[in-house]
Amino acid sequence: ISRRAELDERYADIEETFARIDTYLAAGRIEDLRQSDLIGGLSQRLAELSWSQTVRLSRFYLNGIGIAQDRDFALRLILDQAYLGNADALIEVLRMQLRGEDVGDWTLPPEDTARLGFGGLIGRNNPGLCARAERMAREYLDGDLLTRNPDLAYAWRKFAADMGGAEAAWRVVEYHLSATGDRMNDEALDHYLQQAVANGAVILPDTVQEIVEAGATTEAEIRRLLGMNAARTGSSDRSSATPYFELDARLTPEFVAEDGEYLQYLREIAELPSAPGSVMMRLANEILFRKGRWKGQDEAEPILRDAIRKGDPEAMRILAGLLLAERGERQQLAQAETLLVAAVEQHGDTNALKDLDTFYRCQVPDAPQLQEAEFWAEAYRTADVAPVSVSSSDLARFDPRREPEALARIQSLAISGHGGSAADWLQYLQSDRYSSETALRHWANRVGSSDVALERFVQHEFELALTSERRDSAVELFRRAYLSIGPAISLELAVALVEDGARDPDIAAEIVELLESSARRGEGAAMRLLQQLTGRDRSELYRDYAKIITERGDFVAHAFFASEISDDAYDAHMDRAISMMSCSTKDIAELTMAYGARGREKDALHWIRVGLALEHGNSLTRLRLSDRQLESFQMGLSIAEDTVPPIDTATADIGLLRQSYLRAVNSRNHDVDAEVAADYLTSIFNGGNREQYRWALAQYRTADLKIRQAVDARIDIRTGLAEAAESGDPVAQYEFGMFLRSVAETRQDLKSSTDWLAKAAHGGNGDAMIEYAHAIGFGLGREPDPKTALMWLDRADGLYPGGGSALRRTINAMMVE
Repeated sequence: ISRRAELDERYADIEETFARIDTYLAAGRIEDLRQSDLIGGLSQRLAELSWSQTVRLSRFYLNGIGIAQDRDFALRLILDQAYLGNADALIEVLRMQLRGEDVGDWTLPPEDTARLGFGGLIGRNNPGLCARAERMAREYLDGDLLTRNPDLAYAWRKFAADMGGAEAAWRVVEYHLSATGDRMNDEALDHYLQQAVANGAVILPDTVQEIVEAGATTEAEIRRLLGMNAARTGSSDRSSATPYFELDARLTPEFVAEDGEYLQYLREIAELPSAPGSVMMRLANEILFRKGRWKGQDEAEPILRDAIRKGDPEAMRILAGLLLAERGERQQLAQAETLLVAAVEQHGDTNALKDLDTFYRCQVPDAPQLQEAEFWAEAYRTADVAPVSVSSSDLARFDPRREPEALARIQSLAISGHGGSAADWLQYLQSDRYSSETALRHWANRVGSSDVALERFVQHEFELALTSERRDSAVELFRRAYLSIGPAISLELAVALVEDGARDPDIAAEIVELLESSARRGEGAAMRLLQQLTGRDRSELYRDYAKIITERGDFVAHAFFASEISDDAYDAHMDRAISMMSCSTKDIAELTMAYGARGREKDALHWIRVGLALEHGNSLTRLRLSDRQLESFQMGLSIAEDTVPPIDTATADIGLLRQSYLRAVNSRNHDVDAEVAADYLTSIFNGGNREQYRWALAQYRTADLKIRQAVDARIDIRTGLAEAAESGDPVAQYEFGMFLRSVAETRQDLKSSTDWLAKAAHGGNGDAMIEYAHAIGFGLGREPDPKTALMWLDRADGLYPGGGSALRRTINAMMVE
């Protein structure tokens, strides 16, 4: 076990711990296992466990194996996972029901639990489908919950093999190797052997001999298959992450049925009284995906409203987007606005901040409403959650000395699970010749497990392929990604093939097929490129795709075919387009051209004015300079005191005051004048809104002591914060707790800070949960309590997934020591 952990980073830690537990159990050393506290250690790391691992852990507590029995804790783990739809947990609940054991507040009868469990075990067509089908095969072989039936087990394994499962294909080969009489089938053995090899199964020399002796095929044929398999993966050098991708080939259908087992499974869970809003949101999303955004709207809307009643912020954003399609109706527009504001104020959803900026800047009929748009844009900037906008070539040239902030943000977002940033970070690692194999393997695994990340990474690879050999490798990786992700990247692969080898007749035919596949999904960019490549008449093309656009057309589809829409339907058609737009130069240009071509000059002029109000995207494209690079210049620009005009703090707007404060404390360029900086910060404290006050408070906490003393001489921050905290507002309690920490001089000061953070954490503030965990984990003003700290990090993870991951790792390391 130790040796494998040294060789395989992915096996080390959690899987290694489970393997050691299994070894103790196999040796019958239960008391030694109890003394090792391996199981207790896992219970402190619940957020790091997979669904199946959580269920395995619950069984130890349920039965008191290697740990003191704690049925309540075990049942909580199982039911939490069951309500999330975990098939393993549902089957565990079924086992308990069949044994007549208490299952807490689970109210479904055994037959319904079984249907949910085994229906969820199959689930959707994604990379785990083959493994779940293999699980069904094992259930039929074990005869524990299902009547033992080897024939059905074999059928499930064939299904998994046909869906691309290498392990399942090999199990079918093994079945025929050991079969006798009429069950022997050399043709099937040969077929599934090829399937296993093609999908990545490793065939050992002893196995080759066994197959040859069975008479199913020849050694030369097997060597040919193995040679093909090796040729696909052996031509990459160490500096590339490509060899470390383990991508499953999925036979993903272009469309899934409008109804099916997975959808029914979601419906049944959503009907449970205790089902969370996130389940209903997922159900509504699945309906919109399967039926199409517009065809499924009527069915999805009431489900989204149920999710909103249960407090799901993403459901608020989705419903707001659907309501915007009727933005001409004042009531619908007002409701969309209310939902987005509620998502921010009630749930702290930072994505809704960006949506509100787009809403006021572009989507309301009298846009741009700049005052409102700037308010939400500033709040989004203050939240500091926006991903870095960076090109492939920029990534390849990034240097930590030149753009440390951009790299730090990419890395932070990648660690927290942002797919696009993970792809960017892996691409950056490839450009560093000192990147370790461990790092490349780790990030390739993370990127390969996310469709969004994988799509972005292969696009980077294609853009940066500057030689013929690397271009071939990039196209091959693009095709592998297509097999893994499916039709969702048909358009991107088609564009890559147009650039790479469109003069080949076979590739040209493939491009058309890929574009038609994307067009049938409602992707307007594919329809436009198809029209350009084939020269088809736009009206003829619209007739072919009119029904698809009506049911599931995206923004580009609506804008591109606007000229084909009748006058009486035109406004509704364009309102749908506007509800899906991004507030960008590109989308505004599309709308301007659509209205201009229609002869609606007033509307075209409206969108020109909206374009002039854009906040971002003002790149100096002729000079190939981006906004981010211009901001870097401003940071490095020396500020001479006699060239900076004095700021009237009484009349200056908040944005100017913030910029002036940041320039004043930029000690790289000049000596810091604490009095001037304090004037700016005090003005923001006195004149800003709630968000600006928090920004100023954050600056105060990290400011130089001289600046803090100068601010204290002007205003009494402590008293104002204390009064707000005493009112019971969790946000104010968090702010006061952090303030007390920043000015603490004694252990009692730290204790007071921790006490206020505890109140805010109990009040449901996610930031406070993380900071409170930090305080009690490291013993700020009290004795360290790492176990309780980890419990609070688990609670915070429900609000901000991954937000306390770095702190969790540190506390776990302290506990190990």
